[in-house]
Amino acid sequence: VGPSLCMPTLLPPDLPHGFERNADGYIRLRLRRDKWESAHRIVCFLFWGAPQHGGMHCAHMCARVNCLNPHHLQWVWPSTN
Repeated sequence: VGPSLCMPTLLPPDLPHGFERNADGYIRLRLRRDKWESAHRIVCFLFWGAPQHGGMHCAHMCARVNCLNPHHLQWVWPSTN
């Protein structure tokens, strides 16, 4: 997949153990018993590194909540997201 194409999250409707889909359609992964993290935030962190400032959100520049293409994700302020 190139930088211009969306990479949808290809998970079945019946998600495997340790995954969940929230009401807005975002996929989350269980990191520990009491800690969940959004899949797109994990991809953004692994590809781009930690956000420069606390409180930043990982935004889908393509506006598709199920896209995990790191070229479509970036750290932004909540007011931008």
